[in-house]
Amino acid sequence: MPSIEIVLVDPRFHRAREAALRALATQAGTTKDISADLALKAALDSYDLPSEFWPTGGGCTARYVTFGPDGAVAEDELHIGITDDASVNHPIAHHEGWFARLYGPELEGSFHGVLYNSTPAPESHTLADMAQDSAACARAIRGWYDGATTRWTRNEVILEGIAGPYHCQTRSERWDGYCAPRFTPAVMRQICVDTQTAHRTGGWSAPAYFEGSTVVIATPSGRTEVRPDADGHFRPGAFHWPWTEYTDRDVPPVTELIEASGGSTGRRPTPGPSSPPIADGE
Repeated sequence: MPSIEIVLVDPRFHRAREAALRALATQAGTTKDISADLALKAALDSYDLPSEFWPTGGGCTARYVTFGPDGAVAEDELHIGITDDASVNHPIAHHEGWFARLYGPELEGSFHGVLYNSTPAPESHTLADMAQDSAACARAIRGWYDGATTRWTRNEVILEGIAGPYHCQTRSERWDGYCAPRFTPAVMRQICVDTQTAHRTGGWSAPAYFEGSTVVIATPSGRTEVRPDADGHFRPGAFHWPWTEYTDRDVPPVTELIEASGGSTGRRPTPGPSSPPIADGE
């Protein structure tokens, strides 16, 4: 469960908890026949997390949240599956917290680890307990996706077939074994130019370009848009390209000093063919 300090600075948590409690209160009966699914859905909705019911076949309550490029469902989407305590045909009175797992890009056979697991196991579970736990689970997922609960660290990544390395920020999460970096607008512009150059030489099938403040990736299956996150960074991520960490580093002390004092954090320059972009809406 989130700490008191975290909860106090997150008004959405209170709204999510109240929404879950109201959803539970609309049901008739006792905790033996009340559905936890309504509480979880209400909490996820409060955090702007679309979800769908996930039938388990065993009586458990389960939902899944899907993240894809620009929120769309695609073959390279990222899934978060959520179940309760995983016992079969149990009443809500025996609920022991939500268990959220991170999958992706494919749902089957690509399990990435536990994202949220709350098992307070009090002697008796009330509707307020259920609302609190549902809201905490929703907050954990929203926080992970926004980067609020995982620290971003400075890093460098490369893209096979494309010039690099590129300065970025990464987290510990991996999608299908690849990094999921985010880039400043300046670095993202250079990446766009490099992907266009590689595309013209036949070495890359998904070039990117800017349209205003949006990055457009021209994939073989269609157009995909990547908008800046809350911090103004772009996350093309493993949804689109297989990023790997750059390990052959040899950064002179002078470069480190320049960067520490607020100098350029763009990638190390790697000369390449200079030609106009495929498209640019600016």
